[in-house]
Amino acid sequence: MIEALNWRAVEPPKNTLRGFCDLKLSPSGLVLHDCSLHSRPEGKRWIGLPVRPRIDSVTRLQSKDAATGKFQWMPIAERERFQAAALAATDRLLGKGGTP
Repeated sequence: MIEALNWRAVEPPKNTLRGFCDLKLSPSGLVLHDCSLHSRPEGKRWIGLPVRPRIDSVTRLQSKDAATGKFQWMPIAERERFQAAALAATDRLLGKGGTP
């Protein structure tokens, strides 16, 4: 089971980002801090797991995408089969089944 805790809304929402929460996994008690909740106007929703900066091996600075100039990030954990349970936990925390 997953329990969502400590909701922190992003106001106003930034692109697809709606806010952050912590997710507690039971029975292990593992807590994933700063997971992001995203949604699009057409209804697609997802949970983003924490990430870390991708560091360039030569410059030792955070890498940027050559085409867009945006900073690059590396996942800390994989999330197959995790999305539905994490979204349900976030909905329970927010007290509704929809997007904030």
